[in-house]
Amino acid sequence: MRTIASWLLALASVDRYLISSRNAHLRQMSNMKNAFILISIISIISLLVWVESIYCFDANLVGTPQKCYAKSDACRTFNDLTQSIITTIIPSTVMLIIGLFTIRNIQQVQR
Repeated sequence: MRTIASWLLALASVDRYLISSRNAHLRQMSNMKNAFILISIISIISLLVWVESIYCFDANLVGTPQKCYAKSDACRTFNDLTQSIITTIIPSTVMLIIGLFTIRNIQQVQR
């Protein structure tokens, strides 16, 4: 769910960029149909990325720091990298870049 939430925030920033554009074609891309399609795509991709958790994690393991813990170092590494890159770094970068473009759009409209 964290991954979906991060990407939906990034999509919201893209939507603000589209709405703030002087280009009518870009403004028209901001609609409910596209939003529903993108939400569905983000949800499916997120589920596909995290489906490995079914294999990688076991509950009630003995001798581990937490009750639900990864079975191997490879699983822990994959989960940590995926969490860092897909859930945090990429969506944050998208929001930053698109936010700057949105500010530029608003400044152009004000001129």
